[in-house]
Amino acid sequence: MWSTPENDSILYYAVGGGWGHVHRSLRIIEQHLFSVARVYLVTNHHRFGYVPPANVEVVYMPPSLAYDADAYARYFRELLQLTACRTLWIDVFPWGVQGELLRVLPFIEHLPKVLVSRYVQWERYMGHCACKPPALEGVYLLEECHPLQKATFDAWKVERQPLTLNFPLPEGDCSLPEQPYGVVLHTGNHHEWQCLAAYAGQRAPHLRWYYVAPRPCPVLGSAWHYAGSRPLRLLLENASCLVSAAGFNTMKELVPFREKHHVLPFARKYDNQFWRWGRHRLNSPFHDNA
Repeated sequence: MWSTPENDSILYYAVGGGWGHVHRSLRIIEQHLFSVARVYLVTNHHRFGYVPPANVEVVYMPPSLAYDADAYARYFRELLQLTACRTLWIDVFPWGVQGELLRVLPFIEHLPKVLVSRYVQWERYMGHCACKPPALEGVYLLEECHPLQKATFDAWKVERQPLTLNFPLPEGDCSLPEQPYGVVLHTGNHHEWQCLAAYAGQRAPHLRWYYVAPRPCPVLGSAWHYAGSRPLRLLLENASCLVSAAGFNTMKELVPFREKHHVLPFARKYDNQFWRWGRHRLNSPFHDNA
């Protein structure tokens, strides 16, 4: 829809989320911006354990800038000057997750801007960041729009197009546990892990349980076995049961295993895991999920 010259340079703005936000952004760059000469991925997530593609330079935005509007504006202006980017891709939130891009409008108004969008609780975001429409070249949709998102894009008269995004699981060698076993996948806090562990035990109390997380989770106790930070395909293929929350990335990764995937959604400020869980239930044999 919006052609990008191969010799172009793009600033890909993915600030405000955690590892999942960065992971999704890298997938988009790998699959749709691989021919662009240079992509500067801007993130404030510092625990970065992924080797980016050759055409990507990761730019770490200091978290302290979130509390200093003037410093943020200076930083962003200098970043644009140093990178000489000619196109701005914005991940999910048109003005930034906290409306911070409004502080730098004079520096980005001349740049072509593309929004990568997914289903969010739009009324909450607009209530926080409502202002004049951004001048967008277009919107790529990773999943359906919230009805208010659609109405907003219609009012902005901006063109929209679906964007296919694949999450192939890494192969890798792993020593498979003795069957039967189950696997829980999550990147959230300790409280959410405790909820998922309890839910998994209710779903399949007879299984030996493993978990995939960025790092070991001590609150789970010795009965739970850490299976590493990456969901290796063989580990999931041979599991009898999979449990996760309803984040965008994980739901995409586990589509091939829908028949054994149990989902426990969590409340988020803008993401709507309960909507995504409902979509999953429509095509899942587990209609009694709670």
